[in-house]
Amino acid sequence: MNKTSIAGKPPSQTVVTIERLKSFCEIVTAGSMVAAADNDPGKQSHYSRQIKDLESALNFRLFTKIGKYLRPTEQGKQLAALTNLYFLGLQDLQAATKAGRTQIRIGAGVSGLRWLVFPHLHEILSVADQHVLDFVTVRTAEIIDGVRTGKFELGIVREDAVEESLAAVPCGALEYVFIVPRSLLPGRSAAGIDHTKKLPLAALAGEGQFARNSIELLKRNGIEPIVRLLMQNFSLIIEAVRSAEVAAFIPEPAIQDFPQDRFAVVDLDGIGRLGRRLHLVYEPTASSLRPVARALGNKIAQICRPKQKRED
Repeated sequence: MNKTSIAGKPPSQTVVTIERLKSFCEIVTAGSMVAAADNDPGKQSHYSRQIKDLESALNFRLFTKIGKYLRPTEQGKQLAALTNLYFLGLQDLQAATKAGRTQIRIGAGVSGLRWLVFPHLHEILSVADQHVLDFVTVRTAEIIDGVRTGKFELGIVREDAVEESLAAVPCGALEYVFIVPRSLLPGRSAAGIDHTKKLPLAALAGEGQFARNSIELLKRNGIEPIVRLLMQNFSLIIEAVRSAEVAAFIPEPAIQDFPQDRFAVVDLDGIGRLGRRLHLVYEPTASSLRPVARALGNKIAQICRPKQKRED
């Protein structure tokens, strides 16, 4: 049987061009044609033609439309990874030729960057030579997808989120504490938690693992959480606790931001299970073609690990 195109017609004679591949990568990165075109109808129409020509030339679909967004198909993800490698390789070659700077994109969560990476930023920059580090804060699923498709050269994610197709290097951990304004505790003491049945709470928004587990943990400790505020990240939660009479789970390093005369760190049974071991991940094929990113990633992971666990 002869191979047929996505429309059931014989394969097109349309060729794959660098311009079309560049347009494809721009759409993958932006998430939609509208975003990639910056709301320019003319450019959006141009993108649409480019993608149709590319799909016709390759004889497979590149995107699946989900609402306003375009999600790459499995073939689209593979093409994005290969194409991004090509453009990044050209960037590296140009930088080396001109003794210029190479940009390395790193996807990570706000907490991982603020409390794991940034305390070591001076040391990280000292080993980054002339490379430009572009940190992009997104959720875990987007980081994994971005590393797979070449949108990010490196990513920092939870240990349990690492996919088998990706290489991973341990880069430290984040532990969490439960902080409560003393005004909400009987006797203004952490021991007052034993006599507390309900607490107003600032919590992470969404249905993520941490959001679910933290609520369940409070209930297992006999506390009914009254969620008053929902926040997108821990940085916002910390600001909320400073300004309002609410309790919250926060990363352990953030304790120093709360004066002891106003806030108490309350010990809860099982709170250690909220901790997250983090890994730096990269796509093996991509890293073999762009070793500078892999080498820098390994250095970042080594620097961010606790000193007693670092390898020589």
